[in-house]
Amino acid sequence: PIPCVPWQSQTSGQYQRRVHGDFGNRNAFRLLQTHKNSFNTFNDDIQGTASVALAGVFTACRATKTKISDHTYVMFGAGSAGLGIAHLICTAMVEDDGLKLEDARKRMYLVDSRGLVVKNRSTGGISKQKEPFVQEFKELTNLEDIVREVKATVIMGVSGQAKVFTEGVCRQMAKNTKSPMIFPMSNPTHKAECSAADAFNWTNNTVLFASGSPFPKLQAGDIEVVPAQGNNAYIFPGVALGLIATGAIRCPDNFFTIAAKTLAGLVTSEMLVRKSLYPPLSSIRQCSFEIACAVGEAAYRQGLATAIEPKNMRDLIRSVMWDHTKYPVYSHDGNLSSITEDYTGRKSVRAGGPLI
Repeated sequence: PIPCVPWQSQTSGQYQRRVHGDFGNRNAFRLLQTHKNSFNTFNDDIQGTASVALAGVFTACRATKTKISDHTYVMFGAGSAGLGIAHLICTAMVEDDGLKLEDARKRMYLVDSRGLVVKNRSTGGISKQKEPFVQEFKELTNLEDIVREVKATVIMGVSGQAKVFTEGVCRQMAKNTKSPMIFPMSNPTHKAECSAADAFNWTNNTVLFASGSPFPKLQAGDIEVVPAQGNNAYIFPGVALGLIATGAIRCPDNFFTIAAKTLAGLVTSEMLVRKSLYPPLSSIRQCSFEIACAVGEAAYRQGLATAIEPKNMRDLIRSVMWDHTKYPVYSHDGNLSSITEDYTGRKSVRAGGPLI
């Protein structure tokens, strides 16, 4: 769980929450909408997940030379994560491609436990949170039928239901478009909607793939692919760092679009050749730094910062960025010390003792 972190404003003395998550669907949106315009707060499940998913879409669009509004989206799972992603993608269509919000939403199809979210659905279940995405379409419950009928070019899974992106679904996605985007974002791995190997195999290696959980390397023709993992950890540390460094009084939604664009911009041409939609997780510290700089710049542009504006934003971010490499690494005795070294590249020490 991601706790609420209190912070006392230097200007008002008021305690403000920084980040929260793991609330139920209704409470998550209710609390976010209630407090986001009064306090410096964000919900990582809704906004962090949405931002990292949007970053993957931005990168995939770069690879296919398309715009995000050129695509038709199926969101399998209409909880807080799915709705958050849907809202942010539609916002990006408005900001980047100039669409009206209602037109952007027509490109987003939600699928919940009762099927496609459509107007006057006989089985009901259309909550207030889902209403913006209700479509004028026939009722469908089978996912393969849905992706065929709506001509989906992007499918994202945040349902926690394993293997629902079947061979039929993936092959239909490959029929719909030359380079289908298939993002099984549920975690842990055993709950992923499909595996990387299956997605590549069932689309004849044409898929642009990202997942919420890690998958092993695979061979796609002549290319060794390290499947892209869309981890929230790419986003929330950098956003929070930018807020803290600038003393921002609010965290508006567009900060997450900025974070997504910044992350996508860190994907090199060489990474794209290997079908990687995100930078390697080993570079996450640098990713957080770049996102913090971008968020910091936006905080001053939008009049939300309370700290004195620096001549160089990068210097400000560095000044508040904790460097863990300057401190010893501690771990348990025995075999766990080798795990510590594998992850950190440094040997661990006992408290007051020699190297293990």
